[in-house]
Amino acid sequence: LRATYDYIIVDGPPVSAGADVALLEDAVDGLLFAARNDRAHAQPLRYALDQVSPQDVLGVVLLEI
Repeated sequence: LRATYDYIIVDGPPVSAGADVALLEDAVDGLLFAARNDRAHAQPLRYALDQVSPQDVLGVVLLEI
């Protein structure tokens, strides 16, 4: 797909869901986190970010603002 498209977006499970995130992290160039404004709290978000390699994190998108 890389030969045809500039960007390929893969929707994955929450980081806390298990080992799927580690497999996905190895298969993609970067991770973009999505967090809901009314449900996201700093401590669980920090924990989720700590579970992946920092260099793989492209950013965090805040939803429902």
